[in-house]
Amino acid sequence: MKTEEPDISAADNDIDEGNKYLQQHLDTSNSISQQSRKLLTKIDLRLIPVMAVAYTFCFLDRAILNVSSAASETSIADMD
Repeated sequence: MKTEEPDISAADNDIDEGNKYLQQHLDTSNSISQQSRKLLTKIDLRLIPVMAVAYTFCFLDRAILNVSSAASETSIADMD
């Protein structure tokens, strides 16, 4: 008893057509122009240092606030 093998050449052709379509229309590596890339780099170089300073101030504020609240609680306990 001999089984018939399905014709996969049509399916392969469809897959190849699909791959060609995706490569033509969804190629994201070249979709950002050089000018846009320069603009994003410029924005990043200006924004990231400001965010880092803000984050540092936030951290220091929390650290100092915790130390001062602990010190005030101890001084209140000493008064009693």
